[in-house]
Amino acid sequence: MTETIAVAIAAEQLAGATNPMCVETLEMIEQDESRHAALAWSVVAWAVRAGGEPVREAISASLQRVLTRHPVVPNRGSRPSEDADVGVLTREAMRRVSSEVVAAVVQPCAAALLHSSAGGSMSESRGVAAA
Repeated sequence: MTETIAVAIAAEQLAGATNPMCVETLEMIEQDESRHAALAWSVVAWAVRAGGEPVREAISASLQRVLTRHPVVPNRGSRPSEDADVGVLTREAMRRVSSEVVAAVVQPCAAALLHSSAGGSMSESRGVAAA
């Protein structure tokens, strides 16, 4: 789940970077984090299928920890960093990006994964679908 957030942060850093060396580095980081995120979701899906209810409960608890660290908050915008040309984000931008990816990607993917593995009962009872 945190790898998914890292992809979004790397993409946001890349979007603002203009320094050629930083752009090249951030492109590699974004691609690498994308592979990590894909692998992580694949492993979680396998673990849910193989481990059943105890694994679904652990994933649900993990999602709640992610939501505690990266609460979904309204986008209030953010001022650009003085170092945006090298991909540095402000704290506000980091929070915004984290919040957006949790709401748009992590929550729906986790809910779908738990729902498909438990026939809907686990994700709904744990509040994942609505979280």
